[in-house]
Amino acid sequence: MKAVVVERPNQVSYREVEEPAVGIDDVLVESRAAGLCRTDIEMMTGTFTDPRWVHFPLVPGHEWAGIVVEVGANVPSVKLGDRVVCEGLIPCYRCRRCRSGETQWCEHIEALGFTRPGGYAELVSVPGRVVHQLPGHVSFDAGVLVEPASVVLHGIVKARPEPGEAVGVIGVGTLGALAIVLLRLHSPSRIVTERLLDLDPIVTHRYPVSEFQEAVRQMDERRGIVAKIVLEHE
Repeated sequence: MKAVVVERPNQVSYREVEEPAVGIDDVLVESRAAGLCRTDIEMMTGTFTDPRWVHFPLVPGHEWAGIVVEVGANVPSVKLGDRVVCEGLIPCYRCRRCRSGETQWCEHIEALGFTRPGGYAELVSVPGRVVHQLPGHVSFDAGVLVEPASVVLHGIVKARPEPGEAVGVIGVGTLGALAIVLLRLHSPSRIVTERLLDLDPIVTHRYPVSEFQEAVRQMDERRGIVAKIVLEHE
């Protein structure tokens, strides 16, 4: 199979890689679409190389969705052909922090697209416990947005906006655009931002995965424009 591989900073290729192993607790997912995040570019250029999260060589892609093509014997939650999205963080559930419920501080945490291969590969092996079915009406584009939208939603929940309040959004990239969409569900009196927006759809650019370099250039050129760039497997 093929994947985008960041060998080291400023050395990125689209090449053949070995297909991943699938254990009895795992699910093999054929990646259909993966979002291009600024963090992916920072790993490609060497801006972000924190060894706790970045293990070169790596296959990026933490915002992605696909179709189940193999299911481990111990996974009852999905079946062949299911359209799915996967959580990006994989806690161990065994360490002290996990046992106390603080899985976000897992002492042995792994992350798809960082410490283990992500959705820029044609096939991705993931633990069944982090795989979730997409409802039939939810597109792969929307599946790609689940991860960034969950980050935004967590912030909104903490802010606790009340109906009728005025709210502001500073910075209207993909996350800001998602914030506006989600804030509208809280019936604000108004949403204040730096410009008028057309948010339908948020995903506005698509490239084959093999043309990831063109996608990166497009993302750099469109700073400040509302758009999510998606890489699609051919």
